[in-house]
Parts: sequence; structure tokens; C-alpha cells
Amino acid sequence: MSGDSAEEFCGLGARFVVFPHTGPEIIACCRKADVPVIQGAFMSSEMVNAAKAGADFVKIFPAAAFGPGYTRRPPSWRFRFST
Repeated sequence: MSGDSAEEFCGLGARFVVFPHTGPEIIACCRKADVPVIQGAFMSSEMVNAAKAGADFVKIFPAAAFGPGYTRRPPSWRFRFST
């Protein structure tokens, strides 16, 4: 997925956008169109970058790699965790 494809999806009426990688340009397109965006992340740096870029949610992907203990004591970031 790219910023161009996110813009196309938003233009076609997407109610939200989910993608599995770090993509600030995708988040920016969704923010501009007022469409909620869910970014996939694996490492803590990706989660922080998602928050800084304005992601509404972060999907820990793949969640099974760390198990449920990975989110038991998350930092107090502004987004919700989803596994």
C-alpha cells in the first residue's frame, strides 16, 4: 500500500484503512480525508512512529510472535492496542 492507493481508497468511500507496515504517507492521506487509519507494527519504534504520524490505532502484527504478555504493560501512548 502507498499514499496513492490510500488516497484512492478514501476517494472510493473507505470507512477505514488498515495496512501492515510503517507508512507515514498513508496516515497523512487518511488524516486529510478524515478516514480512521490502523497501522500494523512489530517493533516499539514502529509503534512510536505510528503515534507521531497520527495513526488512530496500531495493530501489533504478527501478535503471535510475542504473545499476550507483550501488551500487558504498554507505554502510555495515545492510541489503543489491538492484537
